[in-house]
Amino acid sequence: MAQKPPTANAIVVEGKTFALNGYNVSYRFHIDESTGDLRSDHFGGSVSGPIPDDPAPIINGWTGMPDRYDSHTVVKGKPVLPGLPATFGIEEDVSTLVVHLYDRYSAVEADLTYSIFPRYDAIVRSVSITNKGKGTISIEALSSMSVDLPCEDFDMIGLRGDWAREAHRQRRKVDYGIQGFGSTTGFSSHLHNPFVAVAHQTTTESQGEAWGFSPVYTGSFAANVEKGSQGLTRVSIGFHPNQLSWPLAPGETLTSPECVAVYSKDGLGGMSRSLHRLYRNHLMKSKFATDNRPVLLNSWEGWYFDINQENMYRMAQESAALGVKLFVMDDGWFGDKYPRTSDAAGLGDWIPNPTRFPNGLAPLVKDITSLKVANLSENLRFGIWV
Repeated sequence: MAQKPPTANAIVVEGKTFALNGYNVSYRFHIDESTGDLRSDHFGGSVSGPIPDDPAPIINGWTGMPDRYDSHTVVKGKPVLPGLPATFGIEEDVSTLVVHLYDRYSAVEADLTYSIFPRYDAIVRSVSITNKGKGTISIEALSSMSVDLPCEDFDMIGLRGDWAREAHRQRRKVDYGIQGFGSTTGFSSHLHNPFVAVAHQTTTESQGEAWGFSPVYTGSFAANVEKGSQGLTRVSIGFHPNQLSWPLAPGETLTSPECVAVYSKDGLGGMSRSLHRLYRNHLMKSKFATDNRPVLLNSWEGWYFDINQENMYRMAQESAALGVKLFVMDDGWFGDKYPRTSDAAGLGDWIPNPTRFPNGLAPLVKDITSLKVANLSENLRFGIWV
């Protein structure tokens, strides 16, 4: 792996030109002096020095709202995202640039927060909209991230599926117009994973360039890839506009979930490994995030819904004798007034079934966790399905 870029070079600001630099990535944009708009320059492999002007005509694509530059702030580390799950890190891990925009006509302020995790070639962005006016406004569309890519031929990759058959990869050509997917169910759902990638059509699992976009959010979302009339490709992901009509009173702020964007020069595998490493080390806060997983046995395939105190203990005994370290009791253990005896019954009261577990769960759990794992000095651990 390449040397870690000096912290001072993770974010470079020269006038109104901004660069976020990782091991193998550069994310560059500037402020258009004549309009105050943000203009994308580069998101891809590492570059340094000035970027030549694009000889192609300026492409006036949609941006959701007029972007008007006001100022910027560079922050060591990464600020907390109020009320939302978010990546985290100390100043040795991450640096943050906040670009402050203001539209004097609508009195709307927008803060675009870009954090760079150099070790993972990851850019994290979120948007905060503040109403500085005197009347209530309504936010009808808000993307966590919108990125312009070169005028080239790309494939779009998503993860579709359904219950018990999640995350089937779907790869299709990016054609002129808008193509995308999302969820309007109020949660991300099995149907579409809140993730989208674009890659060159020759990119494989191990070779070629790929860009991945992963919002840290499980609500309704929309992912769109648009190839404009002049060939530029724009990727955006964030709130689903069909599920968004957010009233914002004077002085109030709406903050979008953050989106993690990674660049890989080592194919789709490099992209996914960067995301996995970042999330294990800088999103998951559980003490078990990096622990080795214990060998476990789950009761489901053995008993399905037909469980009770006796057969659970007997199964746990057999598990411990085989060297299993964790025994998990699956569905069917709960339901008082409406026992959970099938997929069509009793979901959600979480009271131990008094017929199946007349003494409750505490004595069973105590007996199971007193069992010794074969050839080890440790006791069997207990898990439960909810």
